[in-house]
Amino acid sequence: MFLELDRLFRREVDRLLRGEVYRLLRREVHRLLRGLQEWLFPVPAGCPLCGRAAPGDPPAPPEPLCPDCRARAAFPPGLPLCPLCSRPLDGSWALCPDCAAGTPLAGVAAVGLYRPPLDRAIVRFKYAGRRYLAEPLGLLLAAAVRRRWPDPPFAAVVPVPLHPGRRRRRGFNQAEDLARVLGRELGLPLETRWLARVRSGAPQARLGRAGRQGNAEAAFVAEGVPPGAHLLLVDDVLTTGATARAAASALRAAGAGQVSVAVVAVSPRPVW
Repeated sequence: MFLELDRLFRREVDRLLRGEVYRLLRREVHRLLRGLQEWLFPVPAGCPLCGRAAPGDPPAPPEPLCPDCRARAAFPPGLPLCPLCSRPLDGSWALCPDCAAGTPLAGVAAVGLYRPPLDRAIVRFKYAGRRYLAEPLGLLLAAAVRRRWPDPPFAAVVPVPLHPGRRRRRGFNQAEDLARVLGRELGLPLETRWLARVRSGAPQARLGRAGRQGNAEAAFVAEGVPPGAHLLLVDDVLTTGATARAAASALRAAGAGQVSVAVVAVSPRPVW
């Protein structure tokens, strides 16, 4: 009996030690990879989106954009947008069909369309580890929020979470990086514990409209939300709105009064 207990004890200690060693090794590998990314992809001295600097100007910090990128990032003048989700309207509709059918979103603030230079910046930020882009994109997003809501009524900013497995593989959540900059600029707390993604699926970028909708259904759970709070949900892109609607529905089911959304870019055309 004693030998059996001793064997079980040693096996359990060995398992725990292996787990701790694995965690330490994983942390060190992530640290080395971040250092390698910073060495291979240094922060550009000029505009963080295109890398250009105005002739004769000293190298700029990573926040400001060059006038060309700032102009191209904005919505084209006169483009009709849905007043709720900020996606381009097709025809003379007062609302896009999605919002006209009913939506849990109180409104969407966006910097511009998912086209150059925003699309390239988001891809580099999200998939190439260029996390320094969170700062300029977050500043653009803060300006878009202030234009939409001059006196922001929000209790907190809430990033759209990644599934834990996907976050481990990517090493960070781009929505959380954006939300951190946005919360700082708006003077709002960042809340990452109120909303969790409990269902993993194929990346939304690979799916069509129906696939996105099914992929997002029942993907989120929320808890700890102050009753009646108006929350600002943050993500990088809004295409069909399936992810934002599913996350907002979970927050409202947990007690939120209203959920508005802030995204860097929206789809350049309606996706019905």
